[in-house]
This record gives sequence, C-alpha cells and structure tokens, in this order.
Amino acid sequence: MQYTLFGNFRSPYSYMVYAGMTYKQLQFIYKNIDLNQKEQKAPEYLAMNPMGQIPLLVVEDKQPIFESTAIIEYLEDSNPNLSLFPKDSYAKSIIRTLWCLLSGSIIKDARNLFLASLGRITLTIEQRIENQNVVQAKCQVLENLLSKHHQLLITDNPFMYLFYQAWYNLSLGFPEIRTICSRLEKYHQEISHNNTIKMLENITEVKQLRNKMYSNHNKESI
Repeated sequence: MQYTLFGNFRSPYSYMVYAGMTYKQLQFIYKNIDLNQKEQKAPEYLAMNPMGQIPLLVVEDKQPIFESTAIIEYLEDSNPNLSLFPKDSYAKSIIRTLWCLLSGSIIKDARNLFLASLGRITLTIEQRIENQNVVQAKCQVLENLLSKHHQLLITDNPFMYLFYQAWYNLSLGFPEIRTICSRLEKYHQEISHNNTIKMLENITEVKQLRNKMYSNHNKESI
C-alpha cells in the first residue's frame, strides 16, 4: 500500500500521525505543507481536503483521509501489526479519552500560548492569564485521569509516542503545566530516550521548532 502524508511538524496533529506511521514501520512519502505560505489553502490542496487543514493522508486507489483521529484509526485497522492501542477494550477507551482531552481540547485552548512562544502573536498580560487559567483547569482534569489510570502509563505503551510532541510543545509554550501534570511530565522524560522518539526529534524541522520555542521562552524569562 502506498501512502503519502501531508503535514507540518509545527502541527501536533501532523506529528501524531507521523509518529504513529513511524512506529508501525509503514513506508510513506512525507510532503511538508508550508503554513506560512498558506499552501493548505491552495486550490490543489483544497481539492483533496476542502477543510484546508493538516494532516492529510492519501492512500492509493482511495479518497484522501483527513482529521488525525480518523487517519490513526484507519491505519490501526488496516495495519494491525505493531498496534498503537492496547487490546483490552476498556484500556483502549481510556487511551482514546486521554488523547481526545489533550489533542481535541487542551491543545486547541493552548494554541495562542503556543503561537506566542514562537513569537508569531503577542498576548497581553490579561489574555495570557485567561488562556493559562483555561489550560490549567483542563490539565488538572488530565492529571486526575492519569492518576486513576496510572497503569496505562508504562514505558512500552506505543500510543504515548503520539502524545510526546503535543505535550513537549505545550510545556515549552507554558512551562507551568509541568507541575500540574507531573505524571505526564515524568513519562515524557522517561520516553525521551526511546529510539522512535529520538529519530523523530532528529528531523530538521522538529529541531528548528524546538530551538525557536526555547529561544523565545528564554527571552521572556530574562
């Protein structure tokens, strides 16, 4: 099966799909979409994804698939080897809950904090505090869930690779949440030496993203 993945590593959703495909050892072509040039709004791209969003997966002889959750579920069903999800249906539902909370809610609420950490937008003190309060409250919910289901946070849990970049970028843009979600922060530190993670972190665009965020955060801290 031939796969082509359209994405950008600034997008945690793109990274999640890329990480999942990498872990499952799938062969695919990766095409970077330049968000600054608004390539996701180009007519030829909109013909594949009328929402004009990333990621997008093109599978030979099939219509393109968009939305990261739908892509991951398709890849999981069509390539059951090296599964990203636990076999137990209840454990799988908890993993999906954690994913939806982080990727579908917290990341969206933290978008402005993320963009501010990249220097792309400027937030007033009031705006920053408001955004931080929303993210803090939802991160506390996430931490409570992780505490109740701590047995799922084991070092060989492949689905957590997909969490890695999303949590890493979020914590760079808003370092205070590391103390709120101490379990996820500890897990993030533990799996940072995983071979799959190290390979993903060595991608040039990922390195540039990290350096940019570190640089801007350090400037704000001075």
